[in-house]
Amino acid sequence: MTTQDTTATAGNPMLQREFSKGSATDGQWNNMTSTLSSQAIGLELPNVTINRLQVNYAAGAAVARIISGKTLKVKGHILANKTGFSCVKSSMLKTPIRLATDDLLQIYPVAVNATANDSEVLALVHSSAGTLPFGCTTTADNTATEIIELNTAQSVGDVFFGSRILGFQIQLEDGARLDKVTIVDSQGGTVVSLYGGVRAQAGSVSNIYNLEANANIMIQKGWKMYVYATSS
Repeated sequence: MTTQDTTATAGNPMLQREFSKGSATDGQWNNMTSTLSSQAIGLELPNVTINRLQVNYAAGAAVARIISGKTLKVKGHILANKTGFSCVKSSMLKTPIRLATDDLLQIYPVAVNATANDSEVLALVHSSAGTLPFGCTTTADNTATEIIELNTAQSVGDVFFGSRILGFQIQLEDGARLDKVTIVDSQGGTVVSLYGGVRAQAGSVSNIYNLEANANIMIQKGWKMYVYATSS
């Protein structure tokens, strides 16, 4: 498996600490530790409320999370930046997190896909039931590929059945173009269709997202979310 170096800074307007995971394994969750003490984030910043979380990867794409090491409850997610493209404003947590001593900062990186016309995709989908990370690997340019939940491999209809999708952010590997995102019902009918773009390029709105959108969609069983991507 491939690896890459990852870094992070976490805190609030009064306090920031740095974290890292050298040789983080692509395609799985990796624990990041303090560059000062080599401790996990919960021991480095116990009982501190953080609202800033900047996370950097070397090449590809990445998502990070704060998770309890005891209960495995996830307290928050954020998409990462490519090193050199950080933005504090874009790295504010939607909901501040008060850290407990057992909390861990973890990163899930993916490398740039080496196969022609294939693209790595990560996403955060926000719902009335909470936020979950999704992802997929597309195998053809500008062709529908379903994104599935990273931990359970379930579709949005299975994970969020009976809940409302309130918004989402889509992150493609460096240089790839997000042509379109769709949500379809169990009969294949299109409920939502939105265009994206290329991030961290001239004219792009964000260095983090290829697409960020608000929504208010009641999700039913069998519904799916698709991305159309074109590799660089």
